[in-house]
Amino acid sequence: ALDNAISAESAAIKEIKSPVAGHADILILPDIEAGNVLAKAITYFARGRMAGVVVGARCPLIVASRSDPHDTKLVSMALGVLLA
Repeated sequence: ALDNAISAESAAIKEIKSPVAGHADILILPDIEAGNVLAKAITYFARGRMAGVVVGARCPLIVASRSDPHDTKLVSMALGVLLA
């Protein structure tokens, strides 16, 4: 669950024993729709910076919104290069 990935307190309350519980650096979503919802929530509610890349094809696919600022698109491209 998302809370266990990003909240050490939630993971501890649920007695989840893992070195990464509550300390996720990256979140992997099941599909592009779920990823879009989470990315928009982080961007608009928490003013977070995002990078969007889809993996599994012959090469990484950059996912950017038309409304994304230039730095978000640049970070997405950089992540795609690192994953290639």
